[in-house]
Amino acid sequence: MELNPSSKLKNYEIPIFSNYILDGRKKIKSDEDTDIYCGIEKNTKEKVIFKLKKNNYFDYHYIFKESLIYKELAGIKRIPKMYEVGKQGEYSILITELLGPSLKMLLESVGGTFSLATTLKVCTQVLKIVKTIHKKGVVLRYLKPSNMVIGRDENKNYIYLIDFEIAKKYIKNGEHIPFSEDKLIKGNRHYISINTHNELEISRRDDIESLGYNLIYFMKGKLPWSHIYDSDMILDKKIETNLDVLCEGLPEEFKEFIKYARELEFEQEPDYNYLKELLIKAGEKNGIDIDKVKYDWEIKKEKIKKENKNLKEQKKIIQNNKIKEDEVINEKELIIEDEIIKANENVKLKKNRKINEDSNEKKIKTMIGKKKRKTKFE
Repeated sequence: MELNPSSKLKNYEIPIFSNYILDGRKKIKSDEDTDIYCGIEKNTKEKVIFKLKKNNYFDYHYIFKESLIYKELAGIKRIPKMYEVGKQGEYSILITELLGPSLKMLLESVGGTFSLATTLKVCTQVLKIVKTIHKKGVVLRYLKPSNMVIGRDENKNYIYLIDFEIAKKYIKNGEHIPFSEDKLIKGNRHYISINTHNELEISRRDDIESLGYNLIYFMKGKLPWSHIYDSDMILDKKIETNLDVLCEGLPEEFKEFIKYARELEFEQEPDYNYLKELLIKAGEKNGIDIDKVKYDWEIKKEKIKKENKNLKEQKKIIQNNKIKEDEVINEKELIIEDEIIKANENVKLKKNRKINEDSNEKKIKTMIGKKKRKTKFE
């Protein structure tokens, strides 16, 4: 990637527009037409996200269109702030607020499925955000786990929605857009509605159906069509899969959620309160207070933290025991050293005593010899 880096910056730092710096080491995502990087606003040091597309009309159209959706949704809680959009070098660039990891990543971190409590807590929040977006006259066209993220720092317990590249206005000049057919299919085929597969114009009902598929996916870690990649085959599987089979083993409210979404009329406003009550009811039946539960990834994090604490304590105990053992060993070694010293001293004393005894004996013999010689001479 080459965006005219400044010679004053490090080789991985690239100035973007007038006051942003992209960190070339921190690529979050890359596919055939989009690269996403982290970076900062150089004055405030606030962390931001750079979405880059090759600078042609088609891609710039998507970037610019997405920026318009961000402007429509400005001020809505749980939607990232958009800071700037434009062109630089051979790229079209959209700069937004940096948030936390996606639910797709968090799902993988806890083993591939969420508990019922986490699923209900996530989806009630997402439903609330979707309702607010709809009130602004915008439809998302589809929802998927990688476009749902958690906040950072004091907002880490809240879910945010990101990526509005294919979102669109369904209210224009105060009127609902007309029903039409032969529309291009946009969005991840695994989560889009049956109407979208059938190339029908998108409306609010399709976002609700898409959220219903996410409910199932969070709980089971897959959908009956997750292994299929052909759009027509996915549609066939969605149609042929009975809702009892799709929601098998899950609260019956999940079935009602998707059934309700599929029965909505094109221009009909979803009853968001009814849908929320379905989720709350599913929780109550299973002894879950949605407002009080902790997310699975938080529980896992606390568990790991506790395990690490226990490991540290065990390590400390082992270290203390090792110190005590070393002290005992040192004490024994000192005792042995004292005993050796005493033994050496005893040997030395005995040796000195023997020398003294030998000396005295020699003296006595000498005296006796002198006495004998004296007697002889006399």
